[in-house]
Amino acid sequence: MSRSSSMNGGIIGADNTPSPSKKITTFTSNGCFNRTATTATVIVVAGGGGAARGGGGAGGVLITECHPLPASSVPVTVGAGGARYAGDCTSSNATNGSNSVFGSATPLTATGGGFGGFVPTASPTAQRRGGDGGSGGGGGGCNPADDGDGTAGQGFDGGAATGSAARGGGGGAVEQGGAGGNQSGFGGRGKDLTPYGVPTCIGECGFVGGGGAGNGDNHPSNPYQSPGQPGPRTPHSGAPEAAHKSVGEGGLGGGGMAAIGYPPPCQQPHGIATNGLANTGGGGGGAENPGSAPFPNCSVANAKNGGSGIVIVIECVAGSSANSGIYGLQAQFRDTNRSSW
Repeated sequence: MSRSSSMNGGIIGADNTPSPSKKITTFTSNGCFNRTATTATVIVVAGGGGAARGGGGAGGVLITECHPLPASSVPVTVGAGGARYAGDCTSSNATNGSNSVFGSATPLTATGGGFGGFVPTASPTAQRRGGDGGSGGGGGGCNPADDGDGTAGQGFDGGAATGSAARGGGGGAVEQGGAGGNQSGFGGRGKDLTPYGVPTCIGECGFVGGGGAGNGDNHPSNPYQSPGQPGPRTPHSGAPEAAHKSVGEGGLGGGGMAAIGYPPPCQQPHGIATNGLANTGGGGGGAENPGSAPFPNCSVANAKNGGSGIVIVIECVAGSSANSGIYGLQAQFRDTNRSSW
């Protein structure tokens, strides 16, 4: 069979040299990783923060490329989502999400998301700002400085509660949470992992680290939603990002939806808050204070929990042959020795 030479000494034709392919290992709970390759891209996502009035901040998203992998087994810890505010009307017991960790000797640690801020009904001056974390929790009062801070390289700050009618959204992996003025502050957008080869079945359509939305009171600027249903999620594409945010919307990447409005008695028909999605690090959705008027013992008024984290390891390993059309000298020599020429 005749082949024409190329300028570099190779031959035009099929090259049977195996090309690298990606091996993706995901951890949705604690475990141990054993390598196939010597380096990998490691994505560590912490648990999202629990919500109160303010939305929970997303768990930190830490991406390390070309990370050296030890020959020994690597311990993996997947952080749990933070707990929601339970409603004792005196203090906020919403909690940060838990850290996720890859390795022990030189660990890669993503920081848990900050909890949502809160103003105790029994003591309005005892405001508790949103928690600091991987991404900060949304503000829960009327203080412009009540939002939590994010961690550099992992997430953004929460949104402040700039008005009396609504609370700030939790920060996301790539965007600060929306401020709560007369409308619910949206949750910050999460990180798109698909450019790293992560399939869209992981996270929320391939995104992780979305902030939870902040609660919105019964204000004319808060459009009512269907009774007993979470708020709508609008498409997240294009710019500016804020143009794609509807009231009460959690950030793409598992952020929880917020509750909007509260006509009595014991009803919240304009959107029940939702948890951050599991294994996305999404922050919980904010809601009005349970246990306070007009919600005595009203479960539909509850803020929600943060979503658990995830750890993803992407190795480059030998894969199937690629038909590049260039049959190089090294491949020729190999195939000659194998008698496959």
